[in-house]
Amino acid sequence: WVWTGPVSYRGHGLARNDQGINEHAHRLYYEHFNGELDDDLTVHHLCSNRLCCNPDHLKAMPKGEHQRLHCLEKWQAQRADSSLRLIGNVAVQ
Repeated sequence: WVWTGPVSYRGHGLARNDQGINEHAHRLYYEHFNGELDDDLTVHHLCSNRLCCNPDHLKAMPKGEHQRLHCLEKWQAQRADSSLRLIGNVAVQ
């Protein structure tokens, strides 16, 4: 399920949709197996592999929620070596 075709500058697979327009490959796979998504939704990689197109590893979510999730993941990774930890949305020592 790992995409081996063209890749975007952000590391996501690129594929042409039925209209010949480039889209993220994982979104096309998600829509193929789960139905068309509204434009306000994006597809999140549960496995964190941007080239993965396995529909079991993909989850549709609102774009704002997706962005917050990635900010939180980045924050947690930056503080992995610190004494801070996250409980819910609160950082504690």
